[in-house]
Amino acid sequence: MSFPIQQQIHKDACIAASACSLLTWLQKQAPTQQALDPLIQEGMRAGNNGFDSLQAALATLRSSSSAQRFTPVDPAAWASATPSAAAGFLISHGVNLPSGIRAAHITVVFFDTGSWHQADPGTASVRAITLAQLQPDYAGDLAIII
Repeated sequence: MSFPIQQQIHKDACIAASACSLLTWLQKQAPTQQALDPLIQEGMRAGNNGFDSLQAALATLRSSSSAQRFTPVDPAAWASATPSAAAGFLISHGVNLPSGIRAAHITVVFFDTGSWHQADPGTASVRAITLAQLQPDYAGDLAIII
């Protein structure tokens, strides 16, 4: 397994980095983070959800892919019951910043070689996980890219 995790281009670019990584993994044409991130940031500054901003950014860039946002209470149950989840999905996590502020961070979860994995664009790392490990810091939404 060689998941193509991209390091995020700046501290707030986790959605763009995760989306570009997942699109590459799915062998779909991926925009660059440099093209995608400003559009996502603009949408979020306008008060939109990050995954909704991702969908709008993909549409603006005329991507053949789109993002669909879900808000399951239990991400592990959702992933187990959703066949397309194994290909990979983006998930939001609550993280504590050094300033003490709680913020969202986006990672990619995917199934490969008999195991679930999580790819983190903040550290450009991939690790094996169990779906139960998603729940403690889950921030309430996730997205698939089709």
